[in-house]
This record gives sequence, C-alpha cells and structure tokens, in this order.
Amino acid sequence: MSGKVEHYSNLMQKYFKEAEAFLAKGDYVQAGEKLWVRRLKL
Repeated sequence: MSGKVEHYSNLMQKYFKEAEAFLAKGDYVQAGEKLWVRRLKL
C-alpha cells in the first residue's frame, strides 16, 4: 500500500473504533461525530 493510502486507512480504523467505544457508552452524539469525520475523510 502507498504511504498515503495506509495513513488514511489507519485513520478510518481509528475513528471507527472510537465511534464504537462511544456507542458502547451510550454517547450517541460523540459516536456520530466520529463517524461523520470518518465519512468526510473519504
């Protein structure tokens, strides 16, 4: 994988994991924020 592709792939995984953690805590606003950021970076 090229460096940029790998970088963005890692960021997407990071945001998704963070969103899952917020969902598990019931913090839907923060989870939504993380998923929105993830979507914008695509």
